[in-house]
Amino acid sequence: MNKFQKVKFDSVEEFLGYLPQEELDIVTRLRGLIAETFPQYREKLAYNVPFYYNHRRICFIWPSAIPWGNLDHGVALGFVNASKIDPEQHFLKYDNRKTMGRMIINNLSEIDDEKMATLKFLLQEAYLVDGG
Repeated sequence: MNKFQKVKFDSVEEFLGYLPQEELDIVTRLRGLIAETFPQYREKLAYNVPFYYNHRRICFIWPSAIPWGNLDHGVALGFVNASKIDPEQHFLKYDNRKTMGRMIINNLSEIDDEKMATLKFLLQEAYLVDGG
């Protein structure tokens, strides 16, 4: 644990138990979408948040309750190779990063049919970039 991290989770379940209900609801929805989109993924904690792997890291879920992610609200679904799946930055914010981008979801009601379709598209593209 580094000096910025105030907690250390030993499992994804412990991480989930730490979250406030509103963020837990969003995280649960995103985890379900990831599982539906590429069921062979591996979920593993890195930086104390869940990352999703096939051959390499594909994406991650970072709630604002985990303060060392520099997120002051909502839950981020981030993509490790975002520049390859959204090069024109139509959907993702890059926050001065060259390759990693993320979409921030502030509440569960934001995940409507259109956003679900966008998220699924991004997950499918990220999986293909990974060699899926």
